[in-house]
Amino acid sequence: MQNMEIEILLLFAMLALSALFSAAEAALLTISRIKIRNMLKKHPKDSRISSLVHLKKNTPRTIMAILIGNNVANVSASFLAAHITTLYFGSIYLGVATGIMTLVILVFAEVIPKNYATANSQEFALVCAKPVEFLSSALFPIIFVLERISSAFPGTYSIGGRRVYFSEEEIRSAIELGVEDKAITNEEKVLFERVLDFNDTYVKEIMTPARDVKMMHSSDIREEALKKAAKFRKNRYPVTNAQGKVVGMISLKKIICMAQGAKIGDVMMPPLFVSGESVATDLFKSLQTGRRQLAIVLNSAGATEGIVTMEDLVEEIVGEIEESPHHIKREEKAKLVVSGDARLHDVEKELGMHIASSDRFGSVGAFLHYQLKRLPVKGDVIIAGGSRWQVREVSSDYSMQKIEIKKISASAKS
Repeated sequence: MQNMEIEILLLFAMLALSALFSAAEAALLTISRIKIRNMLKKHPKDSRISSLVHLKKNTPRTIMAILIGNNVANVSASFLAAHITTLYFGSIYLGVATGIMTLVILVFAEVIPKNYATANSQEFALVCAKPVEFLSSALFPIIFVLERISSAFPGTYSIGGRRVYFSEEEIRSAIELGVEDKAITNEEKVLFERVLDFNDTYVKEIMTPARDVKMMHSSDIREEALKKAAKFRKNRYPVTNAQGKVVGMISLKKIICMAQGAKIGDVMMPPLFVSGESVATDLFKSLQTGRRQLAIVLNSAGATEGIVTMEDLVEEIVGEIEESPHHIKREEKAKLVVSGDARLHDVEKELGMHIASSDRFGSVGAFLHYQLKRLPVKGDVIIAGGSRWQVREVSSDYSMQKIEIKKISASAKS
């Protein structure tokens, strides 16, 4: 009778051990590296967190150690149940005992412990970190052999620890989940998405077209340049030569500091040229490295296509820094009023439409000019991208048109 009591106690001990291994597996797989890193920043001297870091760096090896322990516990529990049943009740009940043990292990040593550990992953991971780290070290010879066997099969991975990378799609999904869980605000979501989109943005999509760029001439003296600056109201200007080719750049500050009668060509900086097909992130790095604020965009023929400033690049991430002449105003749900230098790409996004070959045109004004085959005048109307475009106002230099863009409903089209 005493032996039976000992065996029953051992049986419960194996079940408890199996439950602990299952909970440890769930907790260590659930807790993220980011959460562990934040915990380490708050409590750098906590040795349990250091153990967690080590376990997560070697996740496959950690899981293998837990699985070895879990299987040993489950097999031992099943063996003890079978032995007790055969010894005290006869082999006829062995099938019944096997079924009961399977159910008990499934519910009490798998489902319940894993659900609890998943819901309390941080607390339980800290509790089990040290014991699991010790177990992983103790079982290293066995794990090493299993690693070699596992790596011999095609399609399996090396258990020596493989870095986990997050794809852009996974990051976007995580942002969406963060918004749903109210861990991330809608404003933060927009900012995160702009950062991700920034890497897919081409320079030509955010440049100011050459026809809208105010320029200085290399032969302009200080007095002439100041008059132009007062009219143009810009901080930086491309500089052209007698042939109209951009040969430099100059800032308003440098113009003010020029000597009386000095020419811009004597003090201008060499220009930074970039292709319109370049990615915005690459240009951002180039401007940062060269401590520049402006780049000249060239087309495939080497002609000046437009300019991009550091402010343009920053605004792609944080939004408009200040009210600018190319703003987009929504008058109705499907109706916008924009200026001629509004980016065509932004208008497409605002109205949810697509214009064929839109990447050929930097601004709305350039697009209208192409469609009309002439300079737009007040009252001009075109139909494009499933929308009606009407010119409301045109300034004397044609650089500040106001255009009304209204989506055409399906019924109106028919």
